[in-house]
Amino acid sequence: GYTTCHWCHVMEHESFEDNQVAKLMNDTFINVKVDREERPDIDNVYMEVTQQLTGRGGWTMTVIMTPDRKPFFAGTYFPKDSRPNYKRIGMLELVPAIDSLWINKRDSLNISADNIVKSLVQSNRSRINKNNIKLKDTILIDSFNSFNNKFDEVYGGFTGSRNKFPKPHDYSFLTKYYYKSKKKQKRSRGGWKKKDSSMMSPTHHSRDRIE
Repeated sequence: GYTTCHWCHVMEHESFEDNQVAKLMNDTFINVKVDREERPDIDNVYMEVTQQLTGRGGWTMTVIMTPDRKPFFAGTYFPKDSRPNYKRIGMLELVPAIDSLWINKRDSLNISADNIVKSLVQSNRSRINKNNIKLKDTILIDSFNSFNNKFDEVYGGFTGSRNKFPKPHDYSFLTKYYYKSKKKQKRSRGGWKKKDSSMMSPTHHSRDRIE
């Protein structure tokens, strides 16, 4: 999921913070939460799996995998308790059902997981061949220039979307690019702008008692 997703917060409060559900999940799975804003690459892969298995996608996204990370079940939002009127199974019923299938029909689940992975690989291979994607030698400078052109000189951050939620992978790239190219002017400008912008945040105002 991600920080601004409504149903992600709903599921977090209903299930992940609920002692009964949390114990059930921890006894059955190794649970991993992925923020799509930090790792859009991982999110993209499993969103494709979710769409392939359910015919639709969205967040919050729930994917269950084998120990070697091959998915065999996917869905979006699951409430704590089942809601028959909406044909939506709840976590208290879903987790034991998956556990039972893993114990009694593991071979079948592994075969299903292998087929899902094969389909995913073929789909991506076909897409790559169709688009004939070739990385240019200038991909790093082109990427940097794209960020540079979108940099907001007044308020900091990058324009081009409805919000400016910071994406760690963007800054990771820019930091690595700086160390590779030593473009100190861009780094300094972005760094100071980020600092200046943080001075205007409500958190800073509250901490320093500015009304």
